[in-house]
Amino acid sequence: MLDLRPYQREALQKVYEAYKNGRRRVIVSLPTGTGKTVVFAHFPSFFRMKKRLLVLAHREELLLQAREKFLHIDPELKVGIEQSASRAPADAKVVIASVQPSPMPEEFGSASSARRNSSSLSWTRRTTPWRQPTAGSSSTSACSTAAR
Repeated sequence: MLDLRPYQREALQKVYEAYKNGRRRVIVSLPTGTGKTVVFAHFPSFFRMKKRLLVLAHREELLLQAREKFLHIDPELKVGIEQSASRAPADAKVVIASVQPSPMPEEFGSASSARRNSSSLSWTRRTTPWRQPTAGSSSTSACSTAAR
């Protein structure tokens, strides 16, 4: 099991408190290298989730990293990856899916790193009716659940 650092445990507690206060769309924002993957890999056990968890990432290495973290925390957890022609099993408790990078509008410039980091949120805005999130966002991955 991966032990949580104090700020990671605090992030999970804040998500829990937001949920208890009626918020259903909460985003955790942490700096690069502080273990966002470890935080959301603890969601199923920390929240005793009954529904499925969807994790979105824009690179294959992030999909594999997420699966590895989930299974390290709970080897019995059913985790599947959806990418290209690969489909997650229907009974997977966690589905880790790739998101097609989208072109970035010209007003944001053309830097390749900005283009890479724009994929998840812009894609989901076009395909999903989102309300304004309650916190900042992470460009590394997006994590969504129907919570409990």
